Amino acid sequence: MKKIIAFMAVFLFLIPVITASAEMKINVDYGLNGQGKQDMPLGVTITIENDEQPFDGELLTTYPSNYLLQTGQVFRLKLEPHEKYSEFFVIDSYPYQLYNQKSKSFVHVYEGSLEKGDKYKNFQLKNSEPKLYSYDTHVVGILGLKDVSKALQKLRVIKGNANLEVQYFPMDTVQTITDVRQLAFINTLILAEPLKLYDEEQLQILVSWMKNGGQLIVDQDVTFTPMKEFAALQASEGATKTTVSTQSLEQFSREGTFQSDLPLVKKDALENSELFEVDGLILAAKRPVGMGSLIQTAFSLTDPVLLTSDGYANLLAQMMNLQTPMYSNSAEIEMSNTVASVNELFPAFEFSMWKILAVLIVYILVIGPILYFILKKKDKREYAWWIIPAIAVVFSLGLFFIGARDRIAQPQIQQTAVIKVGEQSQQYFVQSLLSNRSGDYEFEFGKELDVTVYGNDFSNLHDFQNGRWSYVKNEGDKKQLLLKNVPYWDVETIVGKGAIDVGQFNVDLTNENRTLVGTITNNFDVDVTNVQIWTGAELVTIGDMKRGETTTVNKTMQLAVLLPTVLPNNTMYTTPTPETIDTERKNRLIALAQSIIASEQSPAIIANAKDITYGATLTKKATTESTTLLVQPFTATTQFTGELILTEQAFLVSLNSEMYGGMRDQTVTSLKDWYFDPGEYEVTYKLPQQLKAEPMNWSELHYEVDESFMKAQIWNVSTNEYEPFSSQFSTQEVSNYLKQGEIRFKWTISENIYNRTFTSPIIQLKGAHEL
Repeated sequence: MKKIIAFMAVFLFLIPVITASAEMKINVDYGLNGQGKQDMPLGVTITIENDEQPFDGELLTTYPSNYLLQTGQVFRLKLEPHEKYSEFFVIDSYPYQLYNQKSKSFVHVYEGSLEKGDKYKNFQLKNSEPKLYSYDTHVVGILGLKDVSKALQKLRVIKGNANLEVQYFPMDTVQTITDVRQLAFINTLILAEPLKLYDEEQLQILVSWMKNGGQLIVDQDVTFTPMKEFAALQASEGATKTTVSTQSLEQFSREGTFQSDLPLVKKDALENSELFEVDGLILAAKRPVGMGSLIQTAFSLTDPVLLTSDGYANLLAQMMNLQTPMYSNSAEIEMSNTVASVNELFPAFEFSMWKILAVLIVYILVIGPILYFILKKKDKREYAWWIIPAIAVVFSLGLFFIGARDRIAQPQIQQTAVIKVGEQSQQYFVQSLLSNRSGDYEFEFGKELDVTVYGNDFSNLHDFQNGRWSYVKNEGDKKQLLLKNVPYWDVETIVGKGAIDVGQFNVDLTNENRTLVGTITNNFDVDVTNVQIWTGAELVTIGDMKRGETTTVNKTMQLAVLLPTVLPNNTMYTTPTPETIDTERKNRLIALAQSIIASEQSPAIIANAKDITYGATLTKKATTESTTLLVQPFTATTQFTGELILTEQAFLVSLNSEMYGGMRDQTVTSLKDWYFDPGEYEVTYKLPQQLKAEPMNWSELHYEVDESFMKAQIWNVSTNEYEPFSSQFSTQEVSNYLKQGEIRFKWTISENIYNRTFTSPIIQLKGAHEL
């Protein structure tokens, strides 16, 4: 008996251990090698290790896209005992709820199905905590050799503050890069391994990353990769090797020291490249790529001379831009902040005045003489007390159903979209549903689209089978979005983006001394209206174009050069009224378009279109109204003579602040509409790309600031020092301050900026085309 009791005691003691070991394990990892930035996109990898029993069910994730957007994602799980399963996706930012609540769960498991199954609780969830840098940190990533990372740690000292990080990523990290958003937190990326280790898709991701502002450094030929159109160097015919002396290297790097001469391969510079030369030899060259750049070196990034020299970081610092761009809204935030609220405004019921008068006349006749004679004839006049109210109700309902028949018969969908046209066109859309009955609403869309729901906050919801919420499920070649428990006559809004194929404009334009001449052909699948050329803040009207039509252009512009797009001066956000709703919707679409094509740094053609199918499709019948803006960046040949005067509109202005919390908010366009916190800002004025490629003779530079709240200094490229000045600065020695099309300033903004309208500095650059 004692043996039986002892056996039972041991068995009961082991039950919790057996149960614990049999639990399903779910690990959630964030970022690239566990790294990312606050308020920036972050990869999420969910790894599931099943227990000893087969499992058939669904996995639900409920990560918010931002504070206005949230939608669940459902993944099918069918696991054998001890099977491992992995799922990867990207979220817009690390959820703030996880900062102080590491046990917070955005992952839920259901047996069978989410809709009808039981919530599965027999699993262990581990949220791995990522290392998140602040937004203003400049992150330098090294892919490949770890020794390069060690040698470049000195960049932190050169930067002069703690807002620079040098991080090593092993080559196996490359295989995990499947989405350009995974690289969003990296400002500079150094490839210390051969390009042949990267496949075509990964190289294309690097191109997209550069266009969004990334700085890529390579030491190889890129003319046989997707980067070929941005190549800065190419191998010389009969290329020979040479060396650069330690003395020359130390002079170039200014503060660095080197152990021996550096081997160099002679290379030829390609057009429009910024060169870094020593003793007539090209060390490296840089080419702009959208908002970023590609730097190619003529020396090996893994050369032992560099890895063992104190001057390696100093050498690269002379070529790199170590500034960190300030925060700017993503397209999703722009859609949720500015477009969604206007898109949810459905038109009121509309009646014909003549129909209303006719109904009223009939009503008066019915309850007047007609009813009187009928009741008198039948001697039932005492029934009038209830017949008259009944007739009034019937006529009221009739009026209502006449005006609202479409909305009662079927739900309404109102959609607004910007379609960025290019080699791979992208749609950015907002769809609002006005329900005609309560219940669930299901949408279908292609796998190339990503959608989420506006204002759908269910971060603290636990009963996902009965609450009002939404989720996306993969179904073969399609995705499904379910809006669950939508109330009667409620408005729900979907925000999404993804690939689309609609055609394009064929553009053949030349800028001849402020006159734009050439042709534009409509190669879209539909007719377009209100075609305009968008240069700087100017919109040049072309007109309407039928499908396949070619229009001859001969338009005079305000400025002598075509400029990258900025918001037009009259683009203001106001509270919409029935009279202004169309204008307000157009203004907000232009603002969305600007955020989408900002990285292109080029002028664009915009147009309105109808009958383009995009977005998600409701599975039941609905009436749909669409507003679509097409935007296509383009380039044009420039031919001009005589004196050229550039003002602030002609420059791309970028700002960087090393002060934590320093910010600026560009609400409309140009410097006049920026708002600042006090602090120090590095400001760069960049010439349009087309002028960088032209042989120009710049003769005079003038700059004025308002000293009552701002002090300014200008960077002298000859002395490598900032020069202070009072309220005005003028010089005819422009070459001392203009390098590779850039003029740098440092602004010190005082506390006096509060409660003041910002006065834009005045800049004027004069020059002429060299003959």
